[in-house]
Amino acid sequence: MNKKKLILDVASSVDAFVDCPIEMKDDDKVVLAAVKYSGSSLQYASDRLKDDLKIAQAATDEDSDALGYVSERLRNDSKLVLRSVKVWGTSLQYASDELRNDKSIVLAAIKARASAIYYASEDLKNNPAFIKAAKKIDDDIESYLI
Repeated sequence: MNKKKLILDVASSVDAFVDCPIEMKDDDKVVLAAVKYSGSSLQYASDRLKDDLKIAQAATDEDSDALGYVSERLRNDSKLVLRSVKVWGTSLQYASDELRNDKSIVLAAIKARASAIYYASEDLKNNPAFIKAAKKIDDDIESYLI
């Protein structure tokens, strides 16, 4: 297998990554090229690379659902999650329970997309002080809680 050609192929086709040999799904350069094209390609990568911060950042920068494919450890990485929710908002749904209960992360998600409040912890959604802070971002925030 010509690795250089494969990197070019996965950089422009999800199918090329899906169909590539399994050992290439554990190759940093191949996976990085694939997730830069489509962050959701991370779902086909090896477990080792789903736990690689650089690859996770590239994937979550490209796709709102990519956070759903990173390792459990990285779903609890506050910097990675914050970076993702600041762009996509609704990627909050894939964050760890702990981070979905983190006021600053959830408010950042709401700033990106008010509907992200739907994915906040029940504790935050039932906290009047938090709802007051969220209303400063979007006065109609409670409409997303129904």
